[in-house]
Amino acid sequence: MTPHSASYDSKPWLPAYNGHIAPVLPAARFRNLAQMVDASCKRYAERKAGEMQQQVLLIPVLYSLFIVLSSSAVTVWYRSNATREALARDAAKIVTA
Repeated sequence: MTPHSASYDSKPWLPAYNGHIAPVLPAARFRNLAQMVDASCKRYAERKAGEMQQQVLLIPVLYSLFIVLSSSAVTVWYRSNATREALARDAAKIVTA
């Protein structure tokens, strides 16, 4: 190893491939993630999801809905309590003569 080379320059992992894995990766088919998603949507546009896929996808949708509704309820409850406390503090500050 020369002073200007790194340990990965000698590619010590290649013997572990045993010919089952290509030592050089193929060129990327897509420039970015958006292009990959666009190509996938076009490729599978006509496919319908099966019943099991729909049921599996329903779980995170329902969970997200639960999170949104419960956080909204907690926010409304907290703000109403904070407003009530602020009004009570303001009322206590008013001195009646």
